[in-house]
Amino acid sequence: MRAIIDHVPPILGCLEQAASSYKWTKTDKKYVQRLLEFKVQADDVMHRHIRTSRGMITMHDLPNSGYIHALLRVCIDQLE
Repeated sequence: MRAIIDHVPPILGCLEQAASSYKWTKTDKKYVQRLLEFKVQADDVMHRHIRTSRGMITMHDLPNSGYIHALLRVCIDQLE
């Protein structure tokens, strides 16, 4: 998930800017905004890997796959 979020900028520009200025459908814009909210959690998982206790974030904490599919659909359209 983090890799997808990190690779959007070369396609759509900065994800934060793309979320607010790209011409999304109303629903897709909400999906992308939810993915932005998840970015903080993804950063936490990536940067807190050195610890003695087990992490609390699991695969069940990932955002809804529909959000990801909406973002990928727009990225694919931009690359075609």
